[in-house]
Amino acid sequence: MTRPSPQEECAEALVEILGGYRWRSLTIDGLSRLLAGAAQAWRHERDWFDIRLGLLLDGVG
Repeated sequence: MTRPSPQEECAEALVEILGGYRWRSLTIDGLSRLLAGAAQAWRHERDWFDIRLGLLLDGVG
């Protein structure tokens, strides 16, 4: 089994976000803002995860 790419991980996170919303009731602008904000938050969390993992692997953390 191969590990999903970062793009696939992000897409899965966005699908999960949509599962918690009544997204069909949102306007296109509202849906776009929701997904853009969720993707940005995912990237931020992914960056911090990578930093923490690097520190642990380097023996710093």
